[in-house]
Amino acid sequence: MLAALALVAACGGGSSKTVSDAGKIASSTAGTPGAQTPETALGLLPKLDDIGFKLMQTGKPTVNQTGQDAAIGQYARTAPTAMTARIEISVYPDITTAIAQFGVLSQALQNPPPGLFGPDTTQTDTARPGPGDQGKSYVTSTPDGQGNFVWSDSYRFGRSFVVVYTLGADATDALTVRTTIADRLAAETK
Repeated sequence: MLAALALVAACGGGSSKTVSDAGKIASSTAGTPGAQTPETALGLLPKLDDIGFKLMQTGKPTVNQTGQDAAIGQYARTAPTAMTARIEISVYPDITTAIAQFGVLSQALQNPPPGLFGPDTTQTDTARPGPGDQGKSYVTSTPDGQGNFVWSDSYRFGRSFVVVYTLGADATDALTVRTTIADRLAAETK
């Protein structure tokens, strides 16, 4: 299901790509999250090895505003419970643009295209697990065929807009992971 997640947030930019194109990663890029200059989207991707997540792929979204600094990191773990996370980061040229984009894009996450998270699945509000200048969180209303839910957490940290998708079956475990990711993102942006 996480592979099918579309980068709904990027669809707000001037691109002719479709929503189904949005969730794809345009290119795998070499690099280590957190090892580049923190002001870059790739540099803001957190390291999650200590909580069991392996970074599987990094890249840029295929639907991207021309010249926009954006990065995607896809993470997975198998223990203690299987879980995946996808972190999408866009760094805007100024805070005013980031605030405007947050308003539009975080609302788009609440009402994704039909079928994005499975047939007849909708998103409902849920508690935001971490810090940020702004933030909204949603969870799918029903689990997929494997019992997994998708939590969609959107944040604005200064000039950065971040969406974290977490796929898993255990809500308590997912909350711990979501909180850790949010805390690390906040630390990277300061």
